[in-house]
Amino acid sequence: MSGAQQANHSRVGLSLPREAVPLRKESFTGSGLAAQLAILTIVAIIYLVAAKLGLMLAFLNASVSPVWPPTGVAIAAVLLLGYRMGAAVFVGALVANIATGLPIATASAIAAGNTLEALAAGFLIHRFVGFQSPFYRARDVIKFVLLAVLLSPMVGTTIGNASLCLSGAAAWANFGSLWLTWWVGDGVGALVVAPLILTWVDESSEHWSPRRFAE
Repeated sequence: MSGAQQANHSRVGLSLPREAVPLRKESFTGSGLAAQLAILTIVAIIYLVAAKLGLMLAFLNASVSPVWPPTGVAIAAVLLLGYRMGAAVFVGALVANIATGLPIATASAIAAGNTLEALAAGFLIHRFVGFQSPFYRARDVIKFVLLAVLLSPMVGTTIGNASLCLSGAAAWANFGSLWLTWWVGDGVGALVVAPLILTWVDESSEHWSPRRFAE
């Protein structure tokens, strides 16, 4: 094989098809400490704002909402920017739960559950889908629903509800209904918000050059 043929073969072998566009996170991993702290802070604030919106719909318990947008924010942040976003998720969740009047220990446990939930979703998506967007192939979309919408929310739901009941903020008799409401809320957030953010970022990076964005 000639040198030119080898070069062409390498380019073809390394290229990714349109449906396997990788999720972009180089802007975070390659930035300095100050920029990384700024990104972490922004993600934490976005999570907190989303949590405030979600808590407005709580009815069974002040800390349990049937629609929880922060789950989608957290999953998208982990997939786009890496596992270090768990720190931002924890801080945002901690502040949001303290604001509902929960003790710091209980709020911390719930925040830990929310963080583990997002990290678990990111790990499972990377393991079974890869580092490309999960929304270009039907089988990857199905995997996203199974892993990020149905399975991963069980982590935060179980830890969160157990924390509420152990602290006395909720009755064990209501554990089942609270668990189901929490799980549905996290699943809705993962199903609706995460795809919106991931698709928007992917389309923006593809179609909006810095010059066009400035315009």
